[in-house]
Amino acid sequence: MYDGLEFEGLLGRTSIIEGDTLFNYGPLPMAMGVTDQPGVFLINEIDQANEGVVTGMYEVLEGRPLTLEADGIDVIKPVLGFRIAATGNTNMLGDQSFHYNGAIKQNLAFLDRFMKVNIEYPTAEVENGLLSKLAPELSEELRTRMRNVAASIRLLFLSDEESAIDITMSTRSLLRWAKLCVQYKFVAQLGKTPHLYALDRAVLFGTSAPVKQAITDIVKLEIGEVE
Repeated sequence: MYDGLEFEGLLGRTSIIEGDTLFNYGPLPMAMGVTDQPGVFLINEIDQANEGVVTGMYEVLEGRPLTLEADGIDVIKPVLGFRIAATGNTNMLGDQSFHYNGAIKQNLAFLDRFMKVNIEYPTAEVENGLLSKLAPELSEELRTRMRNVAASIRLLFLSDEESAIDITMSTRSLLRWAKLCVQYKFVAQLGKTPHLYALDRAVLFGTSAPVKQAITDIVKLEIGEVE
């Protein structure tokens, strides 16, 4: 769905195999059930999509057949069970926050064809469960406090106050931090704090100095000397 991708690329492509010209179905007709195995066609980061790809989806989003011109005319009807889903970070309004470079404001006619769902961060119970599975070597108390750090960072990110920061801690970043805490546990022998050392490499080396200091202060307050 990004630069260089055309709608035709979702439909399939022609290949020459042992001298024969064959058409191979792409992800969209496969999800529609052209082989009688319908699925979900997921458009990830749809707010990065170019207009040509988006416009080509209109008829399919209305539940109408897809017409391919490969070996003759191939009309593919959506099989029961076929769905289209999409994800995005900007409510399809473009990068108004300047956090998601490359996001494009999407056509209202396109967005009107979707049911909208707002996805919040996972609950503390869910994220603590993920942490326990990924990094059982860490103490339960440390894992819980790491999740509390993530929650505090998210509040600052979403804040309208002057103290707001321009980076959040996603579940992905939180799990990466935990994994690196285990990996760099040996730095304690060098007089360094493993969870701070790991946090630099998981998140903070990609931030400005003031943001790094703000997050470091949160970590020291939430975690302290817990190992």
